[in-house]
Amino acid sequence: FKKYNVNHKHIKQYLFEAVNTCNENDLSLLLRIGGSRKEMSDYINHQGTSGGDRAWPGNQHTNANKNRYTLLLMTIMSNCRNKENIVKLLLDYGADPRKTTISGHTALYLEENSWAPLGQERGNPNIKTMLREAMEQRKRSRLSYKMSKKQVETSQELKTSEEPHIYQEHQNLKEIIDKNNLQEEIKKGNCVL
Repeated sequence: FKKYNVNHKHIKQYLFEAVNTCNENDLSLLLRIGGSRKEMSDYINHQGTSGGDRAWPGNQHTNANKNRYTLLLMTIMSNCRNKENIVKLLLDYGADPRKTTISGHTALYLEENSWAPLGQERGNPNIKTMLREAMEQRKRSRLSYKMSKKQVETSQELKTSEEPHIYQEHQNLKEIIDKNNLQEEIKKGNCVL
């Protein structure tokens, strides 16, 4: 990408084309070399909601732009034979299964309500399982983030309410002031400087 001076607009276009043509190999390659995990996650979850650089490539009035489709939503609505592999790739690189179309439908909803011959289960059971697990994982990570943020706020409140101190007394800590015996103490192990 650097050799040919490819910028983020091109990468977005290539990702879009790889999903549109169900080209799993190109998609895999682009995700690996197109940028950092964060950048790829941003491209994958992009919804093409406005014109210009923020729209999906090609005609800015495509259904993908009008309906706020992410690459995951586009894949779910496609008729690709390798749809399951593409969904897995996108989820591995940070596709958000909670993103919705303009009508409020998630990828899981679309898969559960996809067309199926009479008497057969709607949607691919493997894809539905992957989407459910991804949604559950996102929910857990969001919950743990909220909890850790609350713990940090609580500890900051405690710190401000207490008198400032450099260290707490602890029976396993030993203060070494003399640098002559420092090497001996380090050789004993479990030293913190």
